[in-house]
Amino acid sequence: MSVLPTRFFTIDFIRHGQTFVNQEANTFGNDDTMLTALGHEQARMLGAFFNRKNYWPDEIYSSPLVRAKLTAQVATQYMNQPEKLQFDDRLVEIKRGEWTNGSKNLVTGQVLKRMSWEGMDWATPGGESSHDTAKRMYQFVLDTCFEKERVRRIAVFSHGFAIKCLLQRILGINPDIIWRVDIG
Repeated sequence: MSVLPTRFFTIDFIRHGQTFVNQEANTFGNDDTMLTALGHEQARMLGAFFNRKNYWPDEIYSSPLVRAKLTAQVATQYMNQPEKLQFDDRLVEIKRGEWTNGSKNLVTGQVLKRMSWEGMDWATPGGESSHDTAKRMYQFVLDTCFEKERVRRIAVFSHGFAIKCLLQRILGINPDIIWRVDIG
């Protein structure tokens, strides 16, 4: 397990608003899906909340996938900070490969056995593992927070599973526990 260098900063990870794929609990989603009306409202309310709380991060980053991008764009408009928004490919959701937009029926008993056996190294066909996702998210943190002396607070708009992967890597928590965490 790697250890982060000593440096004080705050990163606020923000999950994108609701999407049409999120509404369908029986679908894997890491494609470029749009926000629902509720997702747009969540982004607007988040930006208005941050504005009322005088939340002014030094830098703001987002996954370039449309759901995170739109959430970030709407929120930063309400925060009066749209010029700070930057995009980084390392913040995308775990890549599901051939299972993108596939039914959760693909997770058969045999697949569950392999997932259990391989743990964070298991990947969908043509996709990436949780370890791969954690590694790229962790590299983003290192590059963003430790290479810049003056950065104190960073806002990051990303995706629920990718955030869980990063938390598991940084905190070293048993994956069985971290997957139970709800990132709403």
